[in-house]
Amino acid sequence: MKLLLDCSNGSDMIVAKPIYTYAKVPGLIYDVLMVNPTSLSAHKTEWKKVVGVWGKVIKCIINPKTQSGEIKIMSVCVALTPKIYLQLLKNLKLITLAESKAAFTKVESFKSLSRSSKIVDDFNVKYAVYKTSQDLTRMIDRRFLQFGN
Repeated sequence: MKLLLDCSNGSDMIVAKPIYTYAKVPGLIYDVLMVNPTSLSAHKTEWKKVVGVWGKVIKCIINPKTQSGEIKIMSVCVALTPKIYLQLLKNLKLITLAESKAAFTKVESFKSLSRSSKIVDDFNVKYAVYKTSQDLTRMIDRRFLQFGN
């Protein structure tokens, strides 16, 4: 869910009410790390480290004991107050690496990264975002998940 917020009134509250969020249907939209194949090939060791750290980052964000510190850091990066950022975060479903692994199963639902990606690809072709369907099998590679903690 992406919102444009006007916080010029100094408010610490979001006035728009979300109708539908990622939190309600995890997998409706997957935010994933996309890596240029040339970069991946040239810097495979470095990308393995990124995946290894990502699992720790997610654990810190969803852990109630460390969440407030993470929220403070992330909110500064997007010029929001921690309170507003936390409200937005509650509309997402952050998934752990273990949950990510489950998303790589091929099932006919939004619980599958490949199925969700196919739905998006079909939409993008239908509405001329791009002309031809993308080779999703080249873009989705579960092998790097083994490097996560």
